[in-house]
Amino acid sequence: MYQHEEVNLLDMSLKCFVQEIGVIRSKLDEADYSTWRLLADAYFKAGMLYKIMDDVEEAIEHLSKALDYTKQCSDEDSHRLATITDALGMLYASREEFDEAKKYYSS
Repeated sequence: MYQHEEVNLLDMSLKCFVQEIGVIRSKLDEADYSTWRLLADAYFKAGMLYKIMDDVEEAIEHLSKALDYTKQCSDEDSHRLATITDALGMLYASREEFDEAKKYYSS
């Protein structure tokens, strides 16, 4: 696979996840637990793609929302929480915001 093909696949995937977030928000009841789980997953996927694409600001925004929705779920997935907090810690560290990064590493 060529580099430009990989970037196009990432862009296409990202657009799908962003559209998914929009559809979930517009069609489902945000007060419903199952909607929180769907939003957590969609924000997580988009955030990780932004991270891969080195868009730190968007990655932090989407992963922060994924973290919020994941925490709201009554059956918090500890593996998912660890993955999100680790990614957020690394993103803040990459911006040399070490105090903010430490909050995620110690949570």
